[in-house]
Amino acid sequence: MMRNFIASLLLIPLIVSCKKETENIIWQRSFGSGNALFVKATSDSGFIGCGELNSKPYLIKLSREKSTLFDFTSKRDGLFSSGWSDNSCFIAAGSSNDEMLLTRISNNGYQVWDTTISASFKISVTSLCYTGGGEFLAVGSSISDTDDPGAVELLFIWFDTTGQIIKNDKITETDSISASQVIVDNSGNIYLSLTRKIEGFKAFASVAKYNSNLQKLWEQKIYNNTDFTAVCNDVLL
Repeated sequence: MMRNFIASLLLIPLIVSCKKETENIIWQRSFGSGNALFVKATSDSGFIGCGELNSKPYLIKLSREKSTLFDFTSKRDGLFSSGWSDNSCFIAAGSSNDEMLLTRISNNGYQVWDTTISASFKISVTSLCYTGGGEFLAVGSSISDTDDPGAVELLFIWFDTTGQIIKNDKITETDSISASQVIVDNSGNIYLSLTRKIEGFKAFASVAKYNSNLQKLWEQKIYNNTDFTAVCNDVLL
């Protein structure tokens, strides 16, 4: 009896702790079976989120009151891993059948156009950055696999809201490299959040800066314990 009582006492702080974590959540909602990969605030104080729903690329727009304004599910297999919006449209980027997927969606939630772009490696995710003047930079990458060196390239695509490809380029490295997020500063320099895997070592997180010609200016490791795997998922100016 005493043993059961002691066990009950030990459970009390765990229950209280779990309750506190739940109470810290202001709100949460589920929209189906899938994965949420990206969320971004919009100019009207709402936000967009995207990912995959039932193995299809999925995007949703919510108002500032968190009510659904519209949602969009692509007919393709795959996912959306990044998105952007203004008063005229939504641009979503992701992957479909190991290729880069770029899609424009109207403010009413209808697809205007989509396109896929293949590379010499399997593209699992695409990061999207608005560069100004109606133009974007998309970076396609494999997903970092800490057990396998995997792909050694990143695909860079510059395009506009009409779907026209302006320029394309790639980075090829001897080590495994995976990019989770891209941003561009006012001088056209490109920053990437990276996960790098060198054969025989654990994966580590880093941030790299390139100029507009994809010449690397610097790369900085951002982990502090070589005994553990580390990944970098985001970078923000």
